[in-house]
Amino acid sequence: MQLNVDPEDIDNRLISGDLDVAATGLGVTAATQSRVLTDPALKARADNPNLLRLWYVSINPTVKPFDNIECRKAIEYGMDKTAYQTAYGGPFSGGDLATTLLPPVVPGYQKFDLYPTQDGKGDLAKAKEALTKCGQPNGFSTNLSYRNERPKEKATAEAFQQQLAKIGIKLTLKGYPKKDYFSTYAGNPPYVAKNNLGLVVNGWGADWNDGFGFLSQITDSRVIRETGGSSNTSVRIPEVDQMLDKASGELDTAKRNAIYGDVDKKVMEQAVIYPGLYAKTLLLRGKNLTNVFINTQMGYYDYLALGKS
Repeated sequence: MQLNVDPEDIDNRLISGDLDVAATGLGVTAATQSRVLTDPALKARADNPNLLRLWYVSINPTVKPFDNIECRKAIEYGMDKTAYQTAYGGPFSGGDLATTLLPPVVPGYQKFDLYPTQDGKGDLAKAKEALTKCGQPNGFSTNLSYRNERPKEKATAEAFQQQLAKIGIKLTLKGYPKKDYFSTYAGNPPYVAKNNLGLVVNGWGADWNDGFGFLSQITDSRVIRETGGSSNTSVRIPEVDQMLDKASGELDTAKRNAIYGDVDKKVMEQAVIYPGLYAKTLLLRGKNLTNVFINTQMGYYDYLALGKS
C-alpha cells in the first residue's frame, strides 16, 4: 500500500502493470480516460460501475433570495445537467443524470423528476417564470463555492456560472481548501449567511447502502451545527426529521424503504438540493489480478476477494 501518489502516476503504473489496483476506487483521471476507451487491450481491463454516491449542489435557503422557493426552483429548471456531466468527465467517469437524491442502487429509491427538462438541458422558460414569481424577473447575484483541490468541482462551478447567466443569475465563484470546506466555509452556517454562499458544490457517498446511511447526514437538520462541520448545508425541513425518525423505528423493510423514498421527494419538493449526477467511475485494474468483481452495493472492487496470478 502506497499513499499520496499522484493520480496520473497511478494510472500510468496500472497501465504498465507496476500496480495492481487503486484503492480509492475513484477511477482514472480525465487524461487517461480517452486512452483507456480507445485501446482495446486497456478497455478489457476496465470496469464502469455505479457508485454509492451523488454529485450535487446545495441551494441555501438562509441566503436571500433563496429564502423564496421560486428562486430555488429557478436553479432546478435553469441548470443544464449535461453540462454538469461534462464537467465531471462525461458518462463514464462522471455519471448518469440525476433527478433524485437517492441513487438507483440504494434501497428505497423512487424514480421521479419534479423539474423535468428536455434531455436534462434545462428549461430556461420555466426558470424565468420562476424568477418572475419570486420577484426577481431580471435575475440576481449570489456566490457559489467549491473545493480548490477538486478540478471537477471547479469545472462544475464554471458550468453553473455560464448556464445561469442566460437567465440573469450572476454567480461569483469562491474556491476554498477542502480540509476546511465544511468546518470553516461551506458547512459553517454563519459564514454561509455572511458571505452569501447561495450555492455550494457538494457530493456525498454513504458508508453503507441503506436509505438512512445515505440520507441522514445530508437531509436531517439536526446534524447542522452553528460551529460548522456538517455535510448538510441547506436542508432544514422539520417534517423530514420526523420521517427519518419514523423510518428508524420501522421494522418492516419495505415500509422503511418507502419512507426513505418519500424523504427524497419531500426534500426535492422544497428545491433545496440540485441533484447533478448518480456517480459512476472508470476503473482500471492491473494485469495480474484474479477473482476480480465489483461489490455492487458500493461500486468498488471487492478488495478482500482479489488475488494475483
